Amino acid sequence: MGFELIELDRTTLYCSALLRKAPNATATEEKYIKKICKDHKARRTTLYALVNASEGDRFYALLALSIGQKFNGLPSAAIDYLLVFEPYRKQKYKVLKHQKISEYLIQFSIRFALEHKQTHSLKYLVLEAAHEKLVPLYEATGFTLLEPERKDRLWMVQNL
Repeated sequence: MGFELIELDRTTLYCSALLRKAPNATATEEKYIKKICKDHKARRTTLYALVNASEGDRFYALLALSIGQKFNGLPSAAIDYLLVFEPYRKQKYKVLKHQKISEYLIQFSIRFALEHKQTHSLKYLVLEAAHEKLVPLYEATGFTLLEPERKDRLWMVQNL
């Protein structure tokens, strides 16, 4: 079993095709996929899919990253979406060095931001946690929860 993180081409990406590669997506996951497709087509985000090379093109997860967001008035990178499909959550994979897929994608996002730090003068990597139960996962990888302006918004930041 070998995972591969591939960048999806915005010129050939169709939401219906993306949904077919995630056949067991829940209604909530489908909503996120449609939003991710819209942002990706509008060039607001770069979209990656985690696939298992030995199992064809079925998606295990989607990751959307962007550069140019402003945080505290300074240029930042953002994890716009991190979606691990339900059957693959909470499992650790030997091929990912005994990490969960979410942990692997967060580490990839941090490396992505660090690689672009100089060329874009990035100061932060930011994200909005989809649920408060995810906050400990992000904190374990170096993110800090910001004092929320609204209770339903869980913004987190990591200095680069």
